[in-house]
Amino acid sequence: MLSDDVHEAATQARRLMHRAASPHGFLASATEEHYGLWTRDHAFTSMGANVSNDPGLVAAVRSGLLVIQPMQAATGQLPSACRPPDYWDWGESGGADPTTLYTITAAQHLAEHPDTELCAHLWPTLQRADQWLQCQNVTGFGLISSPNGNDWMESSFNRGGITLYNNVLYVRHVRAMAELAPSEEAAAPYHARHALLTRKLNDFLWPQSGFNYGDMLLGNPYPARDAPITFQHSASQHAHAAAVRADRGHYVSHYNFAQFVDECDVLGNVLAVLFDVASPDRARRIMAFLLGSDATTPYPARTYLRPIPSGDPTELYHRAQDEFQDPRWRNTPGTYHNAGVWPFIGGLYVAALHHVGMVDEAAEAMEALAAAVRLSRSGGEWGFPEWIALDGTPSEIQDQTWGAGTLLAAYQSLQGCDVRW
Repeated sequence: MLSDDVHEAATQARRLMHRAASPHGFLASATEEHYGLWTRDHAFTSMGANVSNDPGLVAAVRSGLLVIQPMQAATGQLPSACRPPDYWDWGESGGADPTTLYTITAAQHLAEHPDTELCAHLWPTLQRADQWLQCQNVTGFGLISSPNGNDWMESSFNRGGITLYNNVLYVRHVRAMAELAPSEEAAAPYHARHALLTRKLNDFLWPQSGFNYGDMLLGNPYPARDAPITFQHSASQHAHAAAVRADRGHYVSHYNFAQFVDECDVLGNVLAVLFDVASPDRARRIMAFLLGSDATTPYPARTYLRPIPSGDPTELYHRAQDEFQDPRWRNTPGTYHNAGVWPFIGGLYVAALHHVGMVDEAAEAMEALAAAVRLSRSGGEWGFPEWIALDGTPSEIQDQTWGAGTLLAAYQSLQGCDVRW
């Protein structure tokens, strides 16, 4: 039984999403001028809008897809930030996740609200996006590689290489291509690629003993052979073996030149659960691990389990680089991307608990999430802050639409709605 506070949080989330629904789609914030139309924010907000049973919110999802579409680069990449009609960009280090999330949004929207005309209209755009993403496979492993700052942590947090977050989204993107393909024949190659990439992500980013590193080259057009492929380079193989842990409860955050960064990227792991990239047994293991960790302290859910200090071997946080960033988006330990609490991740965390059958735990986490979005720096209520520091202080940036969208998606899941992740 959900409390009145949770029901009110869902009501307030709907109201915020309506305030942020523009002719261009969902603005990232209903009140902050800087937060215009961002492809990733629109995507996470759409997860709740698609299952809202609210025609106005559903229409905003469609509007965003159509407004972002003509801003696609000639290479196929979709933009990160948009100010329609005459400005858009791809961030300081580019961004893979706006492109994958655009496809995912289209698939989720059309699964809930079929529209053959819209699907046909978007399909050439999605094909160009897929070609661009395939070009990010610079190792031949099938998984995509990223420069630092090539995802939603694009301010001054330093993760790059083969990242969990970008590749979970990439695997889901390929499944989305199969779902949206115009025929079963056209879908078949995407289904095959999805199966291979799911296997590779699990083998690579959940290190286990006995893994043949040469299997990462499967899918390349080598001549048929009876013996396994022997990978010719040693550093990454040794690093992979060193990352094997019998008690592993989460995927590694990322791999970058012989370094498997074994921190828990909460968002990447939760998305792996929701998108069924993780097997059912592994998904429950991940959620049990997160339940027993600091991921939900003081609210659901942190970006990483621990604040990363400058000089840490992970090299995630560089204080010198952070000095060039706007003070609002710096990553001092315990704030922003550096183990800060983000309610939009919290909504996905709640949904993932429910997805694996931890229904009571999901309801309890939902209560904590309702308390998180109630926080406000202005002295009022229902601030929907962008993030919350580990000391419980909400950020000055409020009315964050993606926090409302994922909360509503989680709420609908707990209410019995079959959300198609």
